[in-house]
Amino acid sequence: MRRNIFAKNINKFSFAFTIFVALFLTMPSPTLPSSYPFFTLVPHSSYINYSWIPANTTGIDLSNNQLRSVYFVNSTTGWAVGDNGMALKSTDGGNTWHIINLSTRVNLKSVYFTSPSTGWIVGFNGTILYTQNSGINWVFLNVTHTDLNDVLFISQSKGFIVGNNGVILETNNGYTFKQVYSPTIEQLNTIFFVNDTDGWIAGGMDTILHTTNGGNTWTEVYNGTGLIYSIFFANPSDGYTAGNAGMVLYTKNAGISWNPVWLHIFNPMHSIYFLTPYYGWVIGYDSQVAFTTDGGMSWNFSVNFEGLDGLNINDIFFLNFNQGYIVGQGIFIFQENIVISSNYSFIYGAIAFLFAVAISVAVWYGYKKRMNIKKVKNVKKQESTRKKIKKIIK
Repeated sequence: MRRNIFAKNINKFSFAFTIFVALFLTMPSPTLPSSYPFFTLVPHSSYINYSWIPANTTGIDLSNNQLRSVYFVNSTTGWAVGDNGMALKSTDGGNTWHIINLSTRVNLKSVYFTSPSTGWIVGFNGTILYTQNSGINWVFLNVTHTDLNDVLFISQSKGFIVGNNGVILETNNGYTFKQVYSPTIEQLNTIFFVNDTDGWIAGGMDTILHTTNGGNTWTEVYNGTGLIYSIFFANPSDGYTAGNAGMVLYTKNAGISWNPVWLHIFNPMHSIYFLTPYYGWVIGYDSQVAFTTDGGMSWNFSVNFEGLDGLNINDIFFLNFNQGYIVGQGIFIFQENIVISSNYSFIYGAIAFLFAVAISVAVWYGYKKRMNIKKVKNVKKQESTRKKIKKIIK
């Protein structure tokens, strides 16, 4: 009796399991394959359609005043700065923007906020602007006359600015900056910190500087012949740069070695951003936008645009996996859609369903066969018993 129950349970289990396999094969692909590595082992019946949609910039001339930097401090409040003192603010997640009057016409290169109220903007001629009231008022900080290219804070009070001629500025209170020793005189375009201690700077002649003590000292770890515009680390080991002539450098060993990947274009790539060690974006001159899902080994330029073609774009920023922005001769908002391929879904589903039916029928047939064999044996046994009884009666 226990064997019968076991056979029935096996039958139910096998059918349920194979139905699960059918659903598994036909389910949509995860948004980010690198976040779910197990799912990449099997074929999927969907693909991701990436799009960049223009934001509402009515009344703002961005064709002659390119934006150079964008930063969002939360899901609603963001800033963008660019040429001729152009500064914009959004309070609705980037859908609409309005101009902020900074009383300057210099080219602005970078913006960073540590809170909705406190932020910095840097640019040419040593321009450093500082606000503590959400951009209502700005204070000009006079530190240097060198063109400044990037600003970054690693806490509410400690931050860094980098610029031409190897200039590195540091502050521990947010408004008093001092110049610190730099091992290079090359133009420095970009700065990034993985954590409070591990930081990177990059710029001209492919110069890459590294600190392991929170910026107290910097060491040159790489140089070449190109120009790096942007550097980004997904974690302490995996780092990436974007530079001229369609070149991306990457490291998988915390900067001990750097390897080039050519994107098969000659356009300068201005900005790079990774959300995981596998999934990232790079953008550049003449609307060049590409993404990778294998850690920068290969890049896909199959991205949908609305009004982005032929424009110069300079910076890309993601607040999270679903909220991203590109700025340049316009502002563009990231959109991601999962597109399900019904043909492949049908094929995978049909195969999996037939597999489920086949397994279940096989188990059911085996169970019935065993029952028939047992029944025949019982009949033979009963017949043998009857014969024995007849002999005894005779």
